[in-house]
Amino acid sequence: MAELINQRFDERIAAIYDEETNAHRAKKKLREELNLNPQVLHVIGPKERKTAEKLEGRSAPIGKQMLSAHFLYAIASFLLGMLIALLLVEFGPSLFANNPLFTFMAFVSPGIFIGVFVGGLRSLKPERDRINQATIEAKGVNKWTLVVDTEKAQASKDDIIETIKQTL
Repeated sequence: MAELINQRFDERIAAIYDEETNAHRAKKKLREELNLNPQVLHVIGPKERKTAEKLEGRSAPIGKQMLSAHFLYAIASFLLGMLIALLLVEFGPSLFANNPLFTFMAFVSPGIFIGVFVGGLRSLKPERDRINQATIEAKGVNKWTLVVDTEKAQASKDDIIETIKQTL
């Protein structure tokens, strides 16, 4: 029995097939009907050695994205901490006005750490886990998975889903 996996926040679509021929037939149909580039279509079989590469692609862009997320959230939370501390020193109770250095330290330091933490959480991308886990499970029971990266495809996600449904 074939299965289609489509998640709202994941730009990928996966279809799990019982037989290799069905997975390759679906890949061929997507290439012919929607004129998709073969680089966005990945068939992952039970004995596949490059599963991680086919599921996630190269790791360098992922690392850059993670690093930029950490910096972005850290800078944003630093600025937010500075703004809150400035407002408290200028307009807040005298406790803050009498100790401006400690006020800034109290809001900026935790702000940076919270920002880096949020950046790390955002980088984890839990929305991608369902397709990854389903593919690994399919490999374990000798099934074949077709993964389509719709972000790089020249067709809409809905068109790709409809075409895949015809092959299930």
